[in-house]
Amino acid sequence: MLSAYYTDTATITRNTPNEWSQNTSVDESVSCRVDWKERVVINQRGESVVSMASVLLPADTVIDYDDTITIDGDVRRVISKTKLKDFAVQALKVYVS
Repeated sequence: MLSAYYTDTATITRNTPNEWSQNTSVDESVSCRVDWKERVVINQRGESVVSMASVLLPADTVIDYDDTITIDGDVRRVISKTKLKDFAVQALKVYVS
């Protein structure tokens, strides 16, 4: 239902350590909705930080705080993430720096 609103494209870069503790990165391109608006959000440490944009992603998207999102060539860090639900999880909202 929300897929009609996914008019933008972003690249999620997942950084995962391998068996020698070196980071390897995997890129995945996803459809999304980007809302460029400054907001004060609470990060995973409980601190108030400023988010420059929110990204609406499909519910089955896997993203972690160590991952980065590239939007229009700008690399952004994940600050906070929440699930949007109405009886089931419909989307994932990620706030980026």
